[in-house]
Amino acid sequence: MHVNDLNHRLLDGLDDLSATVVTPRERHRRGALVCVRSTDAPALVGALKREGIVSSERAGNLRISAHAYNSVEDVDAVLAALGRNRRLLA
Repeated sequence: MHVNDLNHRLLDGLDDLSATVVTPRERHRRGALVCVRSTDAPALVGALKREGIVSSERAGNLRISAHAYNSVEDVDAVLAALGRNRRLLA
């Protein structure tokens, strides 16, 4: 439940950034990963890494995976970093 709540906050923030979310919106259709379309996913993963945020890339998409040990502040940090790198969001 905690991870789902974090992902809900993440999805709302991604909407505010006008990001293209590839992951299904319905909770019952998605797992812990949220995938976001990027114009240059490897560059976006690198930019997040420089800010201490671990993510990955698959098929041109940024993959973000919340875990039980993550907090709302962690999600907010990801969203802030994505906002600073908005040019890499598709």
